[in-house]
Amino acid sequence: MEDARYPLFRTMAAAGAAGALILLCGLGFYLYYQPIDQQATHAPARITGVFRYDPASGRTLGAKTGHFSGTEIPAARVDWSLLPPDMVVAAHWYDSNGIVEGGVAPATAAAQRSDPIPIAADNGEVAEGGYVFVVERYAGGRPVEVLARAAIKVDAR
Repeated sequence: MEDARYPLFRTMAAAGAAGALILLCGLGFYLYYQPIDQQATHAPARITGVFRYDPASGRTLGAKTGHFSGTEIPAARVDWSLLPPDMVVAAHWYDSNGIVEGGVAPATAAAQRSDPIPIAADNGEVAEGGYVFVVERYAGGRPVEVLARAAIKVDAR
């Protein structure tokens, strides 16, 4: 005769195994994005401002601001000279959904250019919403530390 508790034990053991697997996967993701061999540098990255951008000349216009209309293209400026020259860094614009909307690829701080970094604009227009400009340190081909950030708002045309 079979014990009536045995099917319940199997179900509980399967649920425990699934829980342990989820925990291990979570730990793996944490270690991937927060490597234990990487310590915060607290590097002095500095975003000098976000300005209106003229794509024809490739220059910024006017004073720094945090509000733009949909027909104005925002561009950030970064002072790369404050960072150690061999530090690998990148800068990206993110929309409110976390989608990259422009930026510069990872390279050493010494190789980064001081050009303005604009948001990618479709037909000279930027979608309404909030955007965040982030300067990140890279190691092992992935971002490991946020060095600076700036937030802006783009209103309807």
